[in-house]
Amino acid sequence: MKNILLLPLLMAAVAAPAQTTAPRDVLHKTDRTTLEGRIDEVGDVNVFYFPASDLASRRMIARRLVWKIVFADGTTEVLNQPQATPPAQPEAALVNPTPSSAPVQTVLATADWLRAGSRALSFSVTLSGESASTKNRLATAKSSESNLTLSVGYQHFLGDNLSVLGLVAYSRSVETSPSQAESSAPLVLAGGYLRRFLPLGRHVALFGSAGAGYTQVWVRTKTRDGKLQTNATLQTFAAGLGAGAAYQFAPGWSVDLTTDVLAAGVTTTKVNSPGAKPISVFTLGGDNLMSSFSVSLTRYF
Repeated sequence: MKNILLLPLLMAAVAAPAQTTAPRDVLHKTDRTTLEGRIDEVGDVNVFYFPASDLASRRMIARRLVWKIVFADGTTEVLNQPQATPPAQPEAALVNPTPSSAPVQTVLATADWLRAGSRALSFSVTLSGESASTKNRLATAKSSESNLTLSVGYQHFLGDNLSVLGLVAYSRSVETSPSQAESSAPLVLAGGYLRRFLPLGRHVALFGSAGAGYTQVWVRTKTRDGKLQTNATLQTFAAGLGAGAAYQFAPGWSVDLTTDVLAAGVTTTKVNSPGAKPISVFTLGGDNLMSSFSVSLTRYF
């Protein structure tokens, strides 16, 4: 689609070599700065465009930050009201003006600086050194385990920071307490995810996150001597808090480092054996400082 849209521009450049600059759309932001390029889509939440400096890269800006768009054909679409113009300085103050430093660009705590699309695909590796307290009607028990999880996730953004996601993963666990056992567990997850960014620079930001969702896990647990101990299905409704950092190393690409600080949920375990009844327990994770650590490669499109 991008090639089809860019073809008329290439043809115009060949047919009229004397024309140095093709007509461009001009996006006026509410802070009265402008962006030049080609407007691709004006949505209810975001405006998508191709910047003049890189017409092959699709970018995004929140609709609330756009004052108006002046299209190349001369038509204008007004989306919001601009910020008030600061009062002019008295003439006397301009007699010997002091050179000012470069203007500081304020970056809002949104994903605008990072995201170049309304969807994302992530490839993640997660390491966990987790301890948890499990409570039921009879007793409270603590367990500890370490695991390695490989996952692929898809996100669809509903706003600047809010998305719905789906994920498939495979996890390999080693339980060290209360028993010595190894588990393998393919799983699927569906839920919602919220991030708030604190930019540290043009390409780096810290973030806090919150998520909630449903997970189904198929667990096969074996003792260290290879005997099958458990063959069960786990269904979990959980919510959690996290923190991390994101680095944009190329347009539409980022590497994210995330730690899950606290998680709580209700898990129903169904053991696949005759006569076994489902058992539901409440689990509180994050007793240790870092319950899990993930490295993700994310592509926004």
